[in-house]
Order: sequence, then C-alpha cells, then structure tokens
Amino acid sequence: MKLYTIALGVFFLGYCAQTASSAELTSTPRRGAYGTDVTLSLLLTEGTSTDATVHLMVGDNVGPTRTGSGFLPLGGNIRSVLDIEARTNRLDRIFELQRANGRLLGKRFVLAFVTIENNEITSTSNALVATFGADEVIFETPPFPSSFGFSPRTVDSSQTLHAVDMINNEGWAVGLPPLGSQSGNKNTVLWTGDRGDSWQPVEIDRFRSVQLEAVDFVTPSIGYIGGNYLGRGNVYATTDGGISFQSTSFGHPVRDLSFFNASNGYAVGNNGTFDDVMPISRTRDGGATWEPQLPDAAVDLYAIDALDENIAFAAGRTLADRASLHQTSDGGENWNPVDLPVPERRWLLGLGHTQGQNPQIFAVGARGTIYRSEDQGATFDLIPSGTLRDLRSVRFLTEQLGWIAGDHGTLLATTNGGETWIPFATGIEGGNNEQIVLDFFPKSANRCFAVGYEGLFLEFGRLEE
Repeated sequence: MKLYTIALGVFFLGYCAQTASSAELTSTPRRGAYGTDVTLSLLLTEGTSTDATVHLMVGDNVGPTRTGSGFLPLGGNIRSVLDIEARTNRLDRIFELQRANGRLLGKRFVLAFVTIENNEITSTSNALVATFGADEVIFETPPFPSSFGFSPRTVDSSQTLHAVDMINNEGWAVGLPPLGSQSGNKNTVLWTGDRGDSWQPVEIDRFRSVQLEAVDFVTPSIGYIGGNYLGRGNVYATTDGGISFQSTSFGHPVRDLSFFNASNGYAVGNNGTFDDVMPISRTRDGGATWEPQLPDAAVDLYAIDALDENIAFAAGRTLADRASLHQTSDGGENWNPVDLPVPERRWLLGLGHTQGQNPQIFAVGARGTIYRSEDQGATFDLIPSGTLRDLRSVRFLTEQLGWIAGDHGTLLATTNGGETWIPFATGIEGGNNEQIVLDFFPKSANRCFAVGYEGLFLEFGRLEE
C-alpha cells in the first residue's frame, strides 16, 4: 500500500551532529522516473523500544539544527509529515513519485527519520536529498561523517572578508579596510599557520587602505593578493610567504586573480576605469609586469579561472546587464565570447572547474545562476540551483565533490560532478546583507572554510553538543 506520494519533495543528505544513535536510511532505486515507486527502508538502531514513534521529517536543507532534546539532521522549514509506530527494527515504505504539474522542477528537499521516546530524540537516520528533474527524481547521500557541520564565528566584526585561500596548513583571508581599527593596520590581510584555528593580521601596504578582493597562493611561499584603491588596481606579490610584498598598480580594479603556476596568471576587473583600460591583464613574470587583454569589450569582469597555460575563462556582466563569459585557448592572445542560454539579468560572479582530466567548467552568479559545460567550454547548460540567492564562489575538491557559496548563508554541495546541488545549513541563514558568504575554500571533505561580511568565518568540522 502506498502511504505517501512524493510530490511534496522531501529528502535529506546526512550530516548530523548528535549524541543520539543513528539509524540507516536507504532508497531503492536511487533514481526514479515520475509515475514509478520508490521504497524507503529504515533500519532502526538495535534496542529501539517498540513504544517509540518514528517521524518522517521534511526540511529545506541539510542540518544540523539544535533542538531542546538534541540535533535534528536537517534545517530550514522543518515539518513532520508521517508518524510510524516502531513495532519492528526495519521499516519499509513505498512512495509514488509525482510530477506535481511541474511545480517542483529543479527543486530539492531533505528527508530524515527521527525516533522519539518520552519527548526525547533517541536516534536519527542519515538522510537523502531528492532533486526533482525534468523526467526523474534523483536521491543522494553525502560523503561526510554524521558528526560534522558548519560552525559560524566572527574573526573581527570590523572586517569584511572577501576571499580565502589555503595551502597545506597555511591560509590567507583578505577583505575591506577595517572600520575603526586600533591596530594601525590599514588593510585586511589575515594569515593562519594552523589550518584556520587562529589568524594573525599581516601588513602589506602601510600607506593606503586598499579594498582587497582576491587572493591566490601557488605555493606556501609564492602568492598574490589583489584589490583596488580609488578605482585603480593593485596586485601585491610575495615570494617569501608574506614576509614582504611588492606592489604593482594598473588601470582597472582587481576583482579576481588566477595563477596556473608561480609566474603566470591573470587579473580581471571593471572595463575602462582609466584611459580605456582593458578588463583583463596577464603577467608572465610573477606580477612584475602586466599585459592588457580583451580590447573593445564593454564588460565588467568579476571572476577568472585559468586551467592551464592556454585555457582560461573570464566572467562578469555586459553593460546591458547580461551574463558575460569569455574564453581563451591560446594563453590570452585572443578572447572569444561564449554563448549562454537565458543570459538576461544573470551577472556571473564566480568560476570554477572539476579536478582531473577533461574538467567540467562552472560559472555561478545572480539569482541562483549555475552554468555548466561538459565539453571544456564549447557549450554551456543552465543547471537548476534551487535558490534565487546570488551565488559568488564555486570550488571543486575532486571530479565529483564541489561547493558553491552565496548570499544569506547559502552553501550548496554536489557529490555527482555538478549534475545536482544540495543545500547545506550554515547556521547563519536570514535576510540581512551582513550574512553574505563571499568566498568558500574546501581544504578537504572534512575541513572547509567560508568568509563574508562583518568578519564572518565558517568552518566545516566536528560539532560538539
């Protein structure tokens, strides 16, 4: 007997910080066409009381969410849609997949089972995330331990952090000039030598308060920091791990940097700020000199991603408020515009690619925009994101595991190479502009960092009760 129809869209990817034991939740099949059935199987923890009640909980994103009696493994708008008496240690329920007149196309929902006895959470299942596609529903589980989640904290509320980069145990975070700083440091540059456990300020320009927006370290010793001062670009280069920096100034503000080795890289920014300066600059000598590129392009660029010495992508917006994406296959000698589906009102703010051979290319931006190319940039498809928040950063650890960060605490994850994206709770969801996540860096599947407004710093790791 079918007890429930999956047209509401529930499902959960499973990370949950909790003291309660965990029950195993599986689905058969993992992908199901509309009009067919899927079976959810729950194997309860051994010793679960037959007096317990198992609740099917529905949420909008991956948890954990703290309650008075423990952690729930999902977040957002949480509701209970089905209660089952735990008369056996294994529960199987059949659900019919319904299209719901297309209202759920591109949406994702989170589902988990929670066992409650005497008003206490005694166990929670792992979770599944259901993504509603054009022809089928896809069920996914995460690769993360059940005790891991995001821990938000503030590094310094006077600082807005724009970008973060990590190599081994060392890392750098940069941002806007601090407000009312008593340290005498005019710029926001932070360094960590212990994987983000502690951060120290670093001075790179004692004379100017530079708005820093990009950081890219190629090795622990060699790195670049970019920003702008009064509309002009600045790039600071170090070859001694940040003990000293050499500055180069040029026409366009620097919005992003991408280096594919210690000497060769790109900087991008606004078009024509001074003397019709071009919005892309390239260096071949470690930032000592810069060569302007992309002439006659009426675009503002916010992101650059160099795959190797020949191939790179630059993203932003046209002056007509359309998504703009350019590609070079000859090291920047020529930049060609890329056709994008539905480019209207879709500013592009971030670029990234999967790891390994034949990488997929991703561009993210305003109003939940995700573009993906499976043919190294020849064509791009628009991928459902499940959100209308602006997306600002996309990073991949492997061919399959990647992250997207955006406004209002938005974090999305993929475990299938970007085919579908899963929403994660960060603990900072809300409507304030101060909750924008501006950059995200995955150090490992179990160690990730995000930075943003008012000194926001998020760390992905083991959560404590």
